[in-house]
Amino acid sequence: MPNARTDSTDTTGKHPRTADGHGPRGSRRELLVGLLLAVVVFVFHYVFEQRLMSMGAFTLFDTLFDADPGLTLEAISSGGGGNHLSHPLLEHLFSIPIGVVAKVASFVSSGAIDEAATRVSLALLVVPAATGLQTFVALRVLRTLGLSLRSALLLVVLAALSFSRLLLGSMPESYSLSALCISLAYMLFLRTRDGRSLRAEFSWIALGVLTAGVTVTNAAAVAILYFVRERNLGRGFWRRGVRTAVTVVIILAVTLASGYVLDELSDAHTRQTPNNVKWILRYLVDDPVIQLVTFPTAVINGLAPPVPKSDGNLFAAKARKAAAKRGTPVEGRLIPVRLSLRRTHVPGSVRNYIGFALLAALAWMALRDRQLEPAFRSLARASLAIIAFNWILHGFWGGEQFLYSQHWHMSLLVLLGSAVMAFEARGRNTTVPLVICILGIAISNSIVLTKSLQALLEG
Repeated sequence: MPNARTDSTDTTGKHPRTADGHGPRGSRRELLVGLLLAVVVFVFHYVFEQRLMSMGAFTLFDTLFDADPGLTLEAISSGGGGNHLSHPLLEHLFSIPIGVVAKVASFVSSGAIDEAATRVSLALLVVPAATGLQTFVALRVLRTLGLSLRSALLLVVLAALSFSRLLLGSMPESYSLSALCISLAYMLFLRTRDGRSLRAEFSWIALGVLTAGVTVTNAAAVAILYFVRERNLGRGFWRRGVRTAVTVVIILAVTLASGYVLDELSDAHTRQTPNNVKWILRYLVDDPVIQLVTFPTAVINGLAPPVPKSDGNLFAAKARKAAAKRGTPVEGRLIPVRLSLRRTHVPGSVRNYIGFALLAALAWMALRDRQLEPAFRSLARASLAIIAFNWILHGFWGGEQFLYSQHWHMSLLVLLGSAVMAFEARGRNTTVPLVICILGIAISNSIVLTKSLQALLEG
């Protein structure tokens, strides 16, 4: 009987695989390449984050689209602020270890190291580090699925240069943290798709709690991947549906219960925490029809948007009015404008048609193409379901759809990877088209970012 771990070749004859279908073994050189790329991504995002903070982009709500990085920075640094219903564990996952490190550093230095400043400094490392790690995980997922190292690297670089990744990976917000959690769920799918064990079930629950703790709606992405895994294990539709439902209930119960307990223990509600329900209702969409029809625009904007519009930021006026009422000067620089891409959401726009065409082409390949390996086909279809979930959810909730593009970032990357593999299986060279896309997106986003920063500085 042949050894189950001996190397074989996939249907393209190009990519070395193991016989159990788990894809190429990661050589030490390949792992070092992935780690080096992750470090480069981390350094870029950390430097860019410092730039944004120094110019006051985190001071007010909604300066950077509808994001609230100042509130999230407070949450993950000191445990105050944040929405405890939509992000049940976000502040506790980071503020607790950050607090411990800051206290130890202050104690060891006999007070020479300021504890509060250390908390903020450490909190500013979180999202850039998560973005770098997500880059590494995404590369490993694509390689495990059988893509060549060259194609996988080009796709990961393309994703790293996307506008949503460049901006959202450089601010203390939950979006890139969610992208990391969902990417880890893809990797867990590949690690557990052929095996049934108690350890695997606990791993899914633990990752589900982590994902839902960062953003509760992203438990749906974990549920979809778990459901597809159950299908691969040969379970019937109703049985895997029940098992998935039970798993999701456990995940949400543990997440919300632990969040409530930690809130009570830390007395989080006494700090500057917004009213949870009121805060969530604030983001209900006024015109869901337009939002649903123009979702493809959000997909394209996440990759390469036009220059955002600069509108007046009402929070700047409120902050000045409050400072005048108190008789104290305004703390920090208040940027009176907010960036927005909402005006690009036009049903009949070329951008929306391009988005529709891209999603339709990727969907056709995921559903109809027979050149894909079973694992790739399964994950491609799961990716379609994750994007469809976000399409529906953010058709009704979340005004600036672009912000949530990190929630389907990994799904879109897997679908693009399936298209690349399908073309390569037919003997087509995808390197040149990918390089052209990378150069085009890099040039476009560098122009957009430069003009966006200029608008904030002049505002």
